[in-house]
Amino acid sequence: MNEDRASVARMGSIIGVAGNALLAVIKVFTGFFTGSMAILADG
Repeated sequence: MNEDRASVARMGSIIGVAGNALLAVIKVFTGFFTGSMAILADG
């Protein structure tokens, strides 16, 4: 039971980190192409 919970927690963490990394990359590209310093600073 504990191994199942640990596996689910690990998978959730990996998905969360990957999602945040993808969002940061999208923000950087958007900020670069639009010339927005605010979006670049946030990404």
